[in-house]
Formats: sequence, structure tokens, C-alpha cells
Amino acid sequence: MDELIAFLHARLEETERDPASGAVVKRFVTAARAILATAAKQPGWHLHGPHDKRNLDERHCDEAMQIMLAEILHHMAAVWEGHPDFRGEWRMMPENDPREYLASQGMIYPHGGTVVSRFEVPDGHCLVHNQVYPDGRRPALRQGWQGSRFWAQRPGTGPALEPCGCGWAPEHGTHYRRA
Repeated sequence: MDELIAFLHARLEETERDPASGAVVKRFVTAARAILATAAKQPGWHLHGPHDKRNLDERHCDEAMQIMLAEILHHMAAVWEGHPDFRGEWRMMPENDPREYLASQGMIYPHGGTVVSRFEVPDGHCLVHNQVYPDGRRPALRQGWQGSRFWAQRPGTGPALEPCGCGWAPEHGTHYRRA
């Protein structure tokens, strides 16, 4: 991911120096630099790894952030797809899409801001939430609110689960938390 960030920095510098780029493009360059600065601060840039000693809830929150930033960077890189330094692996394809990786692990994350009552749990999956309770009693109803996350998971994949009786999202029936 570091090479993708370096590629994007170089393209932004070229665009900024180009006298043909107008004020709107220059504002885009400023916004893109802020996104790259955020991306460069993310730990590891991997969805998993043998040296990851954080607890599961911390990993889920970081994974969601990394998924979002990886998607943003791949879409930004697509602007320069014809450039000679552009690499094919930077295209947003199923094999390099972090959401596809999580799906292969039996987990489906809704987009940030999704309200749980509008989230459709696919057949063969169950609704799961992390153990971040902003109000002290149950998770938030909106994805990502104060670290609260939810996802759909195929039973028997990912972290071990247990039924949760916190009263969150009753419209989905029984939901689960990490065991």
C-alpha cells in the first residue's frame, strides 16, 4: 500500500504543477493530500497478520477503517490508470478489494453510517455486533458510531459467537456477539 500512496503523491504533485489544471482541480489535490495523510497513519495496512496482538473489537474497528481508506485510494488511483507507473493491482477488482477478503472469511460489513434496521442480513448469515457500547448498555444503531460496529457473519466462520440478549436491533430477531 505504501507504493500506491507514493504513486498518488507523485500524480498529485504533477497535477498541481500543471498550469492547465483549474482551481477545482487544485482543491481536489488539497483534499486528496489530506486523505493520503490519513492513510499513511494507518497501522500495518493489512486486514490480518501474525503480529497483530490487538483484541478482536480493536481489529474490527481498524479493519473497517482500512477497508474504507483502501477503497478511496484505489478509486483515486483509477484517475491515472493510463499512466506508465500505474499498476494493475491498484484497480478495484475482487481479488484486491478488502470487502471481498472479508466476505471470503464469512463476514460482510455494511458501509459506515448504515442504520442497522436497514441492513439486510443475507441468507445463511447472522447479525453480530462488537462489544463497544456507547450508551453503556448496547451498541449504536448506526454503523461506526463511537466505535460501535456490526456485520453479518456465516456461523462457524470468523470469531466464535454467542447469542446476545442486550435488546439491540429487535427487528432482526436473535443477534450475536463475540463469545
